Amino acid sequence: MTGLKSYSCSKCGGILSVDREQDVLDCPFCGTQFDYVEFHSGDLLGQADRFLLSRNFSAAKEKYETVLSKDPGNFFALRGLVLSAGEINSVDSLDDPANLTKCFYNGSLRVLSENSECSNGPAKEYFAKLSEVITIAQEYGKAYRERRSIVQQSSKVGRIYGADNRINEADHNLKVAAEDYARALEELKKLEPDASAAPQKKIEVMSSVTMPKVSKKIACAKCGGSLVLDEAKKLYLCSHCGVAYGYSLFFGNPMQKAVELHKYGEFEEADQRFSHILMFERTSMDALRGRVLCAGRWKTFAEIRLTEKLTEINWQLVLQRADECCKGETDTTKAYFTLIKETMELLKKYSDTVVMTRIEPNNEEYRKQLETISKKYPLLLRRLMYSDRVQHEISYDYSQNVFTPERLAMAADALKRRDFVEAEDCYGLLVLEHPDEPAYFRGWILCAGKWTAFWKMHVRDYRSDRLFVILSQRITEARQLVPEEYHAYFDKLFELVVLIGKYNENELIIKSCKADEDKISKDAQKGVIDVNDAGFTEMWTELSSKTKRYERIRMDIEKEFKDLLNEFTEMDRELFNDKLSS
Repeated sequence: MTGLKSYSCSKCGGILSVDREQDVLDCPFCGTQFDYVEFHSGDLLGQADRFLLSRNFSAAKEKYETVLSKDPGNFFALRGLVLSAGEINSVDSLDDPANLTKCFYNGSLRVLSENSECSNGPAKEYFAKLSEVITIAQEYGKAYRERRSIVQQSSKVGRIYGADNRINEADHNLKVAAEDYARALEELKKLEPDASAAPQKKIEVMSSVTMPKVSKKIACAKCGGSLVLDEAKKLYLCSHCGVAYGYSLFFGNPMQKAVELHKYGEFEEADQRFSHILMFERTSMDALRGRVLCAGRWKTFAEIRLTEKLTEINWQLVLQRADECCKGETDTTKAYFTLIKETMELLKKYSDTVVMTRIEPNNEEYRKQLETISKKYPLLLRRLMYSDRVQHEISYDYSQNVFTPERLAMAADALKRRDFVEAEDCYGLLVLEHPDEPAYFRGWILCAGKWTAFWKMHVRDYRSDRLFVILSQRITEARQLVPEEYHAYFDKLFELVVLIGKYNENELIIKSCKADEDKISKDAQKGVIDVNDAGFTEMWTELSSKTKRYERIRMDIEKEFKDLLNEFTEMDRELFNDKLSS
C-alpha cells in the first residue's frame, strides 16, 4: 500500500504532493535536486510502528514485510514483524509479562524460528534471547490464567476443596516466571543494537518511466484552476496558486489506493486521496462517500452506534462533506446522498442532545429526544446499509459478493439444508431491505441459533457467549422494528433464550460441584484426607446438598422451557405457516 506526502522545497518553498512510490527528484519551480532517500527515509517503518501501536497488526505486518522485501536484514523491521505476529503492540509492552497475557505467543515464536535473518543474521543473539523472553512470558501467562480460573470458580460456585493450595501453587509459578522473565529481559536490552548506528540502505530509482495519458480535465483542489502536465518533470502544475501534484496521483488505480488507506484507518491520507479523485471525477460516488466516512473517522456506516463517542466527532466537517455529496449528486445517486445527509443530521442531533443532557441531567425533554432518535436510527441505518451493499454494490469486507434476487429467494432453502453461512448472508440483506418484515427477522434469528426450525430448539442449545449475545441482540432489534402484533411473539422467544442462558449457568455450577466431589473421593481413597474427620463430613454434606439443589433447578428449568416452547411453537405456526409455505 502506497502513501501520500506533501513536501516544501528547502530552497524556493514550492509545494509538491507526491506518492511515496513516485520517483520525483527535482523541484518543479527552481530545479533543485533531491535524493530519493531524503524524501522517503523512515516513512514505512514509521507507518508500521503507528499501526502496531493502534493494534492494527495485519497492516503493521504488511508494512514490515515491505521493508524486509528490500532490506531483509533490517533489525527494526524484523523485530516489528515478530511483535505484529504475536499481536504485541510495542516494544515497551515487553517490560512487564502481565502485558503479554493476551498475546499470540506462537505467532512470534514461529517467525523467530522460520525467518533465517532472525536465526542466522547479524542480530541472531538478540532474537534468540527474544525467543527466550516470549517463551517465559508464555509460561507466565499459563500460570496467570490458571490462577484466575481458580479464583473465578471459587467466587461463582462457593468454596472449592483444595482451592487455597492450588492458588498458592499458581502464585509460586507466577513468581518464578516473573523472576526468570526479568532476568531474560535485562539481558535482551543489553543486546539491542544502537538505533543511531543502523545503516541507511539507499534505494535505487528507475531512470525511465512511461507517462500514461489522460483525457479528463483535472482541476486544482485548492483554487479550482486547470492543471497542466509537465511530462519532463512528471508533475501536474497549477499556474494559479503554485501547487504541483505528482502524476501518479491520477493514474493507475487511485481509488484502490484510497480504499486501502481507508480500510486500514489512515483517514487523513485517505481523505486526500479521495479529494484528488474528485479533481478529475467530480461526481464519483465512492470518493464523495469516502470523504464523509473519513470526516467521521469511520470505516463503514455499519459501525456507527448511538454512544457518547459521537460527541467527539467534528460534526461541522461531517455535514460539510454531506453537503458536498448533495452538490455532486446525479440522478442515480440523489436518493443515496440524501439518505447519507439525513443520517448524519440525525447523528449530530443525538450528539448535541447528549451534550445538553450532561448540562441538564434532569431535563425530561432531552431524555425523550434521545429515545425518539434511538427508535428512528436503526431503521435509517438499515436503509443506508442496504443501499450500500445492494443498490451500489459496496461490500463492507471489500469483497465482490453479489446478492441477486434469485439468490435471496433461496434463503429459506439454505436454512433447511443447514447452510447457515449462506442463509445468514441472505437473511441479513433481506432484513436490510425489509426491516419491518417479521418473517425475515425470524430466519435471521434461526441462523444465529443454528436451528432450521424453532420446534427443534433445546434448552441445552448454548453454543457460545458470543452467539448468545448476537441471538439476544437480533431478537431485541426485531421487537423494536416489526409491527406491534408480533411483539408478543418475539417477547416469548426472548424468554426461551433467557432460559437457555440460565440452564447453561446452572450446568456450569453442577459440573464444578461434581468435579470437587470426584477430587474429594479420590483424595479419600488415597488416604490424603480423613473421612472420619468432622470437618470432612460437614464439607461433603454441604457439597452434596448444593449439587442436589442445582439438579432440582435444572429439572425446573427443563420443564419451564418445554412448556414455553410448546406455546411458542403453536404461536409460530399460526403467525408464519402461510408465509413460509408461500
